[in-house]
Amino acid sequence: MIYDEGFITFKATQLGAILTVTFDYPPVNVQGRIMLADLDMLAQKLELDRSVKVVVFQSALEEIFVCHADTDFLKDMSRLF
Repeated sequence: MIYDEGFITFKATQLGAILTVTFDYPPVNVQGRIMLADLDMLAQKLELDRSVKVVVFQSALEEIFVCHADTDFLKDMSRLF
């Protein structure tokens, strides 16, 4: 499975059975629609790929992992239900 392309908010690299996901979405790795879409795409790929046994999440930013969620996307979701 190819993990090194198609993501906007992080980079994913596979070494053997380990997939390392490095959040890199300056300035503060805000969790919003784009990151959630990337994570959803990652989850779909992982469901099909039995070669990955471990996923490690890290941040490219030294002082922050992932910032709070951008709650504006919740407004749009409420219209769906």
